[in-house]
Amino acid sequence: MSKRSMWRFIMTNIEKLICEEAARRFIESKSAQLRIQVERVFAHELSAGPDRRESFLEAIEGLARLGLFSLQWKRFREGEELSSITLIDSEALFKRLHLPHPLSECASAREVALAIAGSAGALHDSFNWLADALEPSFCYAKLRPLSLSKRLMDLDLLLQSQTIYAPRGFLEGISLRALSIKLFSNSKYIEELLTVLAPLLRRMERAGFPLLNLDAFDRAFPETYISGALRLVLDDNSERYIDNAAGHILGLSLQTASAVRAILPLGSSGPLRLISVENKETFIGLASKQAAVPGQAYLYTAGHPNRVVQLLLACFAASGFALSHAGDLDIEGILILQELIDIAQ
Repeated sequence: MSKRSMWRFIMTNIEKLICEEAARRFIESKSAQLRIQVERVFAHELSAGPDRRESFLEAIEGLARLGLFSLQWKRFREGEELSSITLIDSEALFKRLHLPHPLSECASAREVALAIAGSAGALHDSFNWLADALEPSFCYAKLRPLSLSKRLMDLDLLLQSQTIYAPRGFLEGISLRALSIKLFSNSKYIEELLTVLAPLLRRMERAGFPLLNLDAFDRAFPETYISGALRLVLDDNSERYIDNAAGHILGLSLQTASAVRAILPLGSSGPLRLISVENKETFIGLASKQAAVPGQAYLYTAGHPNRVVQLLLACFAASGFALSHAGDLDIEGILILQELIDIAQ
């Protein structure tokens, strides 16, 4: 490779580095005009030696001549020391990187969210919030476009499938893999979809606009443990139940927890108390030593309550058990306790 070809190759790489950095910052910025402090952001390029520094400055000037950036030089040091660069043509920037413009991606995703909101019933408010709250950072993961419009349409299809394949909160008659193939012709797409959308779904939930529970599509198969001398009445039928007179530790899946309609004490007519326990080691220690104390039960929450814990806790509360809790006295521990109180009310 000739020196001239090598020079062009290095210039191309430096130009790409500058453009990608500007694109990342534009995606995260809520300002229409992006200014980058050169010495802070590109310190490595400026300190990597005179040749690298010269190549960097030439690349910046070349991008400025193309109309992507304007350059702000230090006073009395024009052409020698840059103070900052300002992005003036974001359309050209993303076109140069062969990426869709984040504002266009937002606009398309907003239209999809509004269309879903118009027919989403109970989820109307959630998708309306999303349409109002959309910003460029929702549409990209670093510099990878998420194709958010398509992802939202796929999410809508997945949510619609719940009424058919998971009417009780867990998949019935079909595996997650088979459902993923049936809906999207890809055995792992549901898992990928929920992973990609997880940050967005968490933001929706924190804003008070959660979607329907998606635990039915969780490959982790949520479960938890309880103990105590209890009878678990199933499916509104007093003749179908699980007895645990010895107070053993029982593992319950989402499917089983969804079938529990009442939790009754065995061998007790006094006050009923449920002790929820955040940590597994503590739960096992308490549950093992006080396995069959009349009127007392233990529920392992595993930190923030999953769907199984939520169902069982609500059932304990409806069955007359008063809630006590053993957990950490840090911020997360207090938040977990508040979640449990909200569920039990």
